[in-house]
Amino acid sequence: MVVLYCYRTEKVADRREKSSIIKKKSVALPFVEFLRCFTTYMTTFRTFEEIQAWQESRKLVRSVRAICKQEMVRKDFTFIDQITRAARSVSANIAEGNDSLNVKDFVNFLGYAKRSAAEVRSHLYDAFDEKYISKQEFDALNLLADRIGKMIARLIQYLHSLHQKPKRIKNSQLASTRNP
Repeated sequence: MVVLYCYRTEKVADRREKSSIIKKKSVALPFVEFLRCFTTYMTTFRTFEEIQAWQESRKLVRSVRAICKQEMVRKDFTFIDQITRAARSVSANIAEGNDSLNVKDFVNFLGYAKRSAAEVRSHLYDAFDEKYISKQEFDALNLLADRIGKMIARLIQYLHSLHQKPKRIKNSQLASTRNP
């Protein structure tokens, strides 16, 4: 029999601090209960619009488009094309990956999105060097693109944790984990 594990969070009283802390507890569950636990505790989004990194990437696209509309920048067609494509690629790859049929494809698309966020950061350095944006604009947009990359990295980690092979235990061990 295959037993899957689900992590549940519980509040535990901490006598030293006179407060409660949250701890994760690993619980062995049959498959049906595992699915119920998974959908209750682990699922955080169903559509790509609910993914926070996608929402933030839309802000990045709007900011990049605003830069590209400035008088100084309008003549630099190559820069406009490169930074716009990279910024749009972040949200597009998150959306496409979310609608893929398996976790592996989703992770691959998230990898493309993460790399596109890094590409936007690189183009922001070009924009700053060319005096298209101020230091404050550079810092704000660079921070936003970096934060999006980190969000995507955490999402990839989360998906990898779901994709791990379930642990197997023997029936004799299962009997000892059940409540009497």
